[in-house]
Amino acid sequence: MASIFEKDPHFLLERTWDDKTKLPEKQKFSGDNGKKAEVHFDSGSLGIEFFYEKTLPDFIQAGNELQWNWLETFSKFEMVLAGGYKTAWREVVRDHFTPLPEGASEEQLEKTFFEAITHFVCAILDSDAPRDEQYVYLAPGGDHRVVKDLLTPPREHARRYKEMLRIAEQLPPGEKQPPSEKLALQWYYMTYHRLDRTEYVKSGKKLARETIKSLTEYFQSLFAQRKADGSLERAEIDRLRQRAKRKLADSLREHRDARRGKRARDELRERGRRGGDRPYRRHDDGDGDYRNGRDRRGEKSGYRRDGRGGRDGRGGRNNQPSGGRGADDGSCELGRGIHGQRERTTRKASASRPFKRRDGKSGPDPHRKRSASVPDDAHLIDGRYQSMSDRDSADDGGDTPSLSEGDDDPSRDGDDEDNYAVAMAPPAKRARTRDDNRVPRRVRKVIAESDNDGESDGDDAFMASMDELLKGVDVDPLDID
Repeated sequence: MASIFEKDPHFLLERTWDDKTKLPEKQKFSGDNGKKAEVHFDSGSLGIEFFYEKTLPDFIQAGNELQWNWLETFSKFEMVLAGGYKTAWREVVRDHFTPLPEGASEEQLEKTFFEAITHFVCAILDSDAPRDEQYVYLAPGGDHRVVKDLLTPPREHARRYKEMLRIAEQLPPGEKQPPSEKLALQWYYMTYHRLDRTEYVKSGKKLARETIKSLTEYFQSLFAQRKADGSLERAEIDRLRQRAKRKLADSLREHRDARRGKRARDELRERGRRGGDRPYRRHDDGDGDYRNGRDRRGEKSGYRRDGRGGRDGRGGRNNQPSGGRGADDGSCELGRGIHGQRERTTRKASASRPFKRRDGKSGPDPHRKRSASVPDDAHLIDGRYQSMSDRDSADDGGDTPSLSEGDDDPSRDGDDEDNYAVAMAPPAKRARTRDDNRVPRRVRKVIAESDNDGESDGDDAFMASMDELLKGVDVDPLDID
């Protein structure tokens, strides 16, 4: 159970109802002599102060007017309760006062009724010493304390404070005794603002010679003076402005927290574990190193700026490049972290963005020249260039010999089909422009070569016939073998 100094008070300086509050409905009673009485229902919605100020006094007065004995008072008290209050009263009667003592006098029944009220109040307040907890609120120095409102006149404040002392004394007692007049005066003095108490000390008065009435008269004169010169209204306006600012700041903070995504919340949580250090804050160690905290943390955690990780997944050292941005192997794979993620997002958005047409419309531009797609095995078509695997093997200094003339290619399957390769001639030079400013181009010669050494003689005759045909010699194409 928490300490009485940590619990909330059972009723506060500001009452839960006033003259404008709509009170609950009334339970009507009638007596033998034709008299009638009404008592408000109490369900606990207006607090325990309403019970001691309205419900219980009105019910006792109704019993006196209708001339009930204490046995009737005990049995009819349940009729003015509702909700949780009625359930708590039934449990108290069942557990502690069933059956009622037979042949008891009226004094004994009256004592039994107020004992039942004590058990009932302790049950609804869930406390064994409600009066002690309320005294902690009235005394200064606790988590909850009474503070006079700035615009409340001291006379009304003194009247309310005395009322709170009276109601607190009716609560079920605990270890503390009711305060004396001198102690109550000390409590009442501490409810005023620090500036008011400073003015009282400057006046030279002694608190030991004061009473609640005389102290209230001094603060009332000080209140009237500040109200006349306008300082009281200015202080109240400033207080309302500060309260509005705090309320607006809390609202903005709640909206900002609601808009944050998972990544931002994780970053704030990580920043809290680091003691509030922001990842982008610049640090200077005196050696001119102004790299931000993110790069420095990366080096400390095992990640180097050249893309090499500190340790692999199995706990050993890993000195190989990670293939990210800045890797030495020429890899175009994107880097890790936030920069790599941004670059991947940018490339993805660029790929899905429609082409910008000259006429301002969306969609692919029909006038845009597109280059033909190159197949993945283009290096197999042109024999003048090496594939990536051959280049890597050559760079590594391998012992793979190159094929010379007359050597058999081990990749051939032994059939008699010819394997042809297409060799592209170098591009022709541009000719002079014509009258219409257009440059005619010469058609490149495509020569079909055979890599079958057994039929080299037939290929030579075929190439000689093709040369004569291109030079304009009258050769019958059907005679070409």
